[in-house]
Amino acid sequence: MECGKKKLLLIVAATLILRHSTATDGAAGNSSVARPGCQDQCGNVSIAYPFGIGTGCFLEGFEVTCVVEDHHYVPFLNLSTFVEGHQLLDINVTLGEARVLSPVSWYCIDIDKNRTMNNRWFVVGPHFTISRTMNKFTTIGCSTIAFIEGENKHEYISGCTSSCDKDSIDNSGQCTGMGCCQTSIPDNLNSFRVTFLENRSFYGDTSDFSPCSYGFVVDENYFNFEQSYVSYTNFEELHGDGGVPLVLDWVVGNETCAQAQKNLSSYACRDINSYCTDVPDFPGYLCNCSQGYEGNPYLDEGCRVSNEYGSGELAPFN
Repeated sequence: MECGKKKLLLIVAATLILRHSTATDGAAGNSSVARPGCQDQCGNVSIAYPFGIGTGCFLEGFEVTCVVEDHHYVPFLNLSTFVEGHQLLDINVTLGEARVLSPVSWYCIDIDKNRTMNNRWFVVGPHFTISRTMNKFTTIGCSTIAFIEGENKHEYISGCTSSCDKDSIDNSGQCTGMGCCQTSIPDNLNSFRVTFLENRSFYGDTSDFSPCSYGFVVDENYFNFEQSYVSYTNFEELHGDGGVPLVLDWVVGNETCAQAQKNLSSYACRDINSYCTDVPDFPGYLCNCSQGYEGNPYLDEGCRVSNEYGSGELAPFN
């Protein structure tokens, strides 16, 4: 009986230690996300510095607002003073990426042959570009000719076209031109808008089964084409938030690492165990924790020994 009590006490003690350890680890993890004293969460999105909510909690150009929509907290990234903020989905400090909701543009013909169109500019701020490697310009429809126009260092325009009848819509999940088309976008794109031309399809009038054409820029890892998409009159609402995920690349500052390191008071790589990386063909740089460390290099003491190394082990020299 005494032995059983001792075992029970050991189990309870071990459980309490584990809970304390988990809580401590969680607190440490949170402390390396936002600036001390700043809100580190909005809804289910972690807000990692240099992004932040409230005065003194973000670097210039990285402000996030947390608003209530349908009884839920939703973060918005304020990328431009000229347009409303974009809903923020997640932040990757290591890769210098952020995902936001991108608008879906559309052109529809109803049963009475009335035409309606909705498109608007998507614009980002000076520290951001629309990722060329992660996104694709995508169109959906059986009688679709769509163009994407935008700006990087120059004006840019490209197009995509798709045609199909009821029996020829691609069912592979890929965009092959039969109901769906995809094409790449250029480097350093900072704004875009989708426009449409009315297309008299090779297959004739398709408005009875494909009344709308859609165009958008989307994270290619997110999007898989489905045959049913061509028949929707509200594709943008399929995803619940009126848009599709788009990946932004971001940098801090507007200079190279060598230039930024001349002024340590404004140098963004704050942790002693961090290093700076230049970004090709774009003004600004990124910070990362040194080998053997992980966390947030934009914060003082934001990089901690990686889980790869135990608390009693030393991280390797750089």
